[in-house]
Amino acid sequence: MGLAGRKSAAVDKHYMQAALHWMSAEPLYDGEGSGFLYLPQAAILHVPFALLGHPLGSIVWRGVTIGVFAFGLSRLCQFSRHRNPAQVFFLATLIALPNCVSAARNGQTTLLLTGLMMLTVHGLAHARWNFCAVCLSAAIAFKPSVAPFLLTVAALHRPLWGRLLLGGMIVGAFPYLTQHRSYVTEQYQAFANSFIVTIDHHKSHPFAHMFGMFEAFGWSVARPIQSVVSAVMGMLTLLVVWSCQRRLPVARYAVYAFTISVGYLLLFNPRTENNTYAMLAPAMGLFFAESVVARHLARRAMILGAIAVGMLMSYEAAVRIAPGVYPIWLSTLMGCCFMAVLGKVLLDEFRVPENVAPEEQLEFVARSPQRSPLTARRPHEPYSLETPAIVHTNP
Repeated sequence: MGLAGRKSAAVDKHYMQAALHWMSAEPLYDGEGSGFLYLPQAAILHVPFALLGHPLGSIVWRGVTIGVFAFGLSRLCQFSRHRNPAQVFFLATLIALPNCVSAARNGQTTLLLTGLMMLTVHGLAHARWNFCAVCLSAAIAFKPSVAPFLLTVAALHRPLWGRLLLGGMIVGAFPYLTQHRSYVTEQYQAFANSFIVTIDHHKSHPFAHMFGMFEAFGWSVARPIQSVVSAVMGMLTLLVVWSCQRRLPVARYAVYAFTISVGYLLLFNPRTENNTYAMLAPAMGLFFAESVVARHLARRAMILGAIAVGMLMSYEAAVRIAPGVYPIWLSTLMGCCFMAVLGKVLLDEFRVPENVAPEEQLEFVARSPQRSPLTARRPHEPYSLETPAIVHTNP
């Protein structure tokens, strides 16, 4: 209830208001790039919470977002190389939960989207294509910003193509089942106009993405260059995730598919905020937990813990370190640091030989710097700790 008490600071009030407007066939968008900014589907999905009113609706909404996030984190922790996922989950929550408090307090959809993405990669590892399509379709309905993640996993998993096409058609059509056709069409057009106005409206201050960090210090990057760099990094992200798919056991591929896609989404989405970095908290928690349980990875655990603390205190610390700079740069910097650490961890995992038992792989990563045969898997093979990896060899 404390999380839902600060109504003035909450953003879920915009969702609730949009839901009430939808029921009465009133305009969802103000045309000024503020208030409700998402697809009409998001307003429809908030109708049950709006009907409960404040504060009950706000409490239930936060309970749903936190619950989906926690459940997704528990599924992600099952893909740890450690034998005891319950211990990993406990340690991961020590990092993940503090970094999610602000997003939960404000009632943002960030935690819900992150939970759906974690459930998606869990479904990918077990070839549950229908479940993955449902999670991805629901995520898009709540917030289209997850599109880079959807495109990444769709590009690498052909069984999702038809299912996502069907899911997109259902998501696009179901508003017409709840209101008259002319009103729904008008709201779709208003959303497109609001999207354009929003981009222009928020040029007055930087957001917490890669180019926004530079802009905060007065180093502006031309927008055409931003677009080119973002496109190149998007292709590089797809290439790295594809490499993980071919060279890692399926469970570890799922972990990296989630983490790398989220990293790209945060660092190159022009509307990333400080609180949005809660999406990286599950991955930080998982790799922190794995480092803690491995006896020889204490240094990595301390680095990841410091990054998590820096991200948690990003606003307060940024204001004190650089008072005259818009306080979005530290969360972005911590995100970059985590992705650099992730790159090192990924290279270490590529060196794990196929004859090392799963429960010993963390220790091997910590002790052995030499290059070894790369692990891989059969396409769409469900992950099992008991199943040894398949050696990948060039023809």
